[in-house]
Amino acid sequence: MFATTNNSDPVFDRAVELIKNKEVAHTFYVVDIQAVHQRTMEWEMELPSVRMHFTVRTNNDETVLKELVKQGCGFDCQSFAEMEQVLALGAQPADVILSHPAKLAKHIQFAKERGIKLLTFDCAEEAARISKIHPEAELVFLVATEKNQKFGASEANWKSILQTCLDLNMKVRGVSFHVTSKQASFEAYEAGLKLAQKAFELAEELNMPAMDLLDIVGDFTDLPSVGTQIQAYLEEEFPGP
Repeated sequence: MFATTNNSDPVFDRAVELIKNKEVAHTFYVVDIQAVHQRTMEWEMELPSVRMHFTVRTNNDETVLKELVKQGCGFDCQSFAEMEQVLALGAQPADVILSHPAKLAKHIQFAKERGIKLLTFDCAEEAARISKIHPEAELVFLVATEKNQKFGASEANWKSILQTCLDLNMKVRGVSFHVTSKQASFEAYEAGLKLAQKAFELAEELNMPAMDLLDIVGDFTDLPSVGTQIQAYLEEEFPGP
């Protein structure tokens, strides 16, 4: 892979130059790192109260990840290898969330050993497994949405799951929901945000320690369209400290 960083050297022209000069004898791709930088800047403009956590499985190229570390992004990891990679590139344990809802024991153990505390879960059994291996973890409760039932706890099970966390003395730090690329309208995000509000309210009713984290998972391909609306909703309904 060849990374271009000079705005005066367009990506396409660089690729053509490499081919013409026969500098490479194999298939390659060219990444415009300025585009990565621009994307993080757009995020900060549209969603200033939300810290980006890049999903590593979507692109684990080291040049891209190094740039994201430089820009101060966090990382959404689903495996031992992904956690290991971003930490080796300079990410801090506090920058990482282990988001797979059904983790292997060795992944939980690695998170514990490296000081990664944020772990996603969506059932009482997963909370119990985490408590045995990583009792200092801070759990993020993944809830299912109407249009995404593949992952996440259904609302009917929320109370029993959160009660299990209380019984285990496990800290639930916040709530997570997924919006798939096929749904990526503000209405889909709004539905998830309203569900998250209900989960926050239930935790309060159960006298759980106050939660302070909301994990909005989506591809945000239409960021200029949905970002401003999400930010306005968060300012109104999740104002923070």
